[in-house]
Amino acid sequence: SVSAIFALCIQWFGLWFVLVILAVVATTIFFSFRYHKQKTTKKEAIEQIGKSVLTEEELSKEFTQRVFDTINNAQDVLNTSIAGVNAEDRKLLKAAKKELNEVVEDHEQLGVTLFKYLKMLSESNSHTLVRLYDYEQDLVQSCKLVFEVCENHLRNTHEPLQQEQQERLNTFLAEMDSFTTKTTHSLSADSADIEHLKTDKTEVLTRVNQHIAFQMEGIKQEQFNALNTELFLSILLEARDIVAVLFRMVREVKKLG
Repeated sequence: SVSAIFALCIQWFGLWFVLVILAVVATTIFFSFRYHKQKTTKKEAIEQIGKSVLTEEELSKEFTQRVFDTINNAQDVLNTSIAGVNAEDRKLLKAAKKELNEVVEDHEQLGVTLFKYLKMLSESNSHTLVRLYDYEQDLVQSCKLVFEVCENHLRNTHEPLQQEQQERLNTFLAEMDSFTTKTTHSLSADSADIEHLKTDKTEVLTRVNQHIAFQMEGIKQEQFNALNTELFLSILLEARDIVAVLFRMVREVKKLG
């Protein structure tokens, strides 16, 4: 029986076995408590959304602010993920995962808010907000993919990125930071600012393509291995999607009445 097995293990291993069992039980209780606490917090947040009553104008403003926050938080995920893989720092990747989870949760709550008010919105605003929600979902998905490729690289690869690759990624992050700042500024700026942002989008995409070309040339010259190439190109290819999505999000916000 189970009790006999436990008694035998205690006889063989003594106090150490008891301590291990207690540690396992304590760990299980801790993670179970944290899981249920997170579920409760999420449920309370959704219930609070259900109690709120917003006008169409207030909802449009809240959506714009949520989009603003998501864009900035998504950039934080990119920064922390890439910093973690550059420094081979698992603590930074853990911090990035926490940031990503918060972005995902905020996006889910935005969906709850949208679907609650959808029937009371004008046809124009309802279509615009649904597209905004869809673009934000694309942004969140790209952030998840960047985080996952960084996490997988750090977990499975013992060869770090070369110095020049790290410098390229740091340059890329600075360029993305700049474009993100311009994007969030455009959310509250005059509609004419969209044309300036369109030019900025073209410039940053050109720079991303140059980084990709650098990696491709390095492969031909046998400077970089396959695993490093997968990481580098995966980040940059997702970056192209992120830049395009950010521009579309600003364009949709300008359509809100």
